[in-house]
Amino acid sequence: MASRRILLWLSVLGFAWIATGCGSGLPETAEVNGTVTLDGKPVDGAIVVFFDPDGAHPARGVTDGSGKFTLTTFEAGDGAVLGQHKVSVSKIDESAKAPAGAEGQDTPSVSEDISESAKNLLPVLYSSPSTSGLTVEVKKGMDPVVLELKSK
Repeated sequence: MASRRILLWLSVLGFAWIATGCGSGLPETAEVNGTVTLDGKPVDGAIVVFFDPDGAHPARGVTDGSGKFTLTTFEAGDGAVLGQHKVSVSKIDESAKAPAGAEGQDTPSVSEDISESAKNLLPVLYSSPSTSGLTVEVKKGMDPVVLELKSK
């Protein structure tokens, strides 16, 4: 009789484990895609980051030539954690990483602080979630996000 109760209890626990996502412990996400424009024109190569409320699981994406992006948090294209997010958008000029000085000098080491030599090609206020003014509520079945940036 005790073995039947144990078997029944294990079956219930197994079903609950499967129903809750196999115990992954990861928060639920929703697919998020959208477009970034600057003064109405699509931005290619912009890095879009959605910061979830607790800051533990940011979602990232990079825009293509038409300004479109798809976010990833845990697996490619899985979107962002459900809830309200602050958003940052930046685009770094890769050519600005070259060191100042005479031609022929060695290139900077990998450990050099890129933020000192790289230039943000978008208005700097968008590069921080605390100053961008961009927020998005992530939920299941949401429409594509449109992030309309202004140069002034």
